[in-house]
Amino acid sequence: MRALVFYEHGGPEQLRYTSVPEPVVGPHEALIEVKAVALNHLDLWVRAGIPGLNLAMPHVGGSDVAGVVAAVGEEVDSAWVGRRVVVNPSLGCGHCEQCLA
Repeated sequence: MRALVFYEHGGPEQLRYTSVPEPVVGPHEALIEVKAVALNHLDLWVRAGIPGLNLAMPHVGGSDVAGVVAAVGEEVDSAWVGRRVVVNPSLGCGHCEQCLA
């Protein structure tokens, strides 16, 4: 799989279009085959380096994504596979470790 990644914070010169490993779908997750993306200010701020934000590098950015569900984890209804979706990064359950962070 190919992705636009950065290995350190900075300007657009930090971006590299390169091969990355296919993500592993966790039990409560879905893998989205990306069809369209949008650049949003959050992407710019993350790449620049928000104080206190500790990212694993290299980092694949992106918060506004549309695509098709390619695979789901064992705890997700398989009827989602093949559905067109939009990822809304501002929604969360408010209970899991990621939302509470």
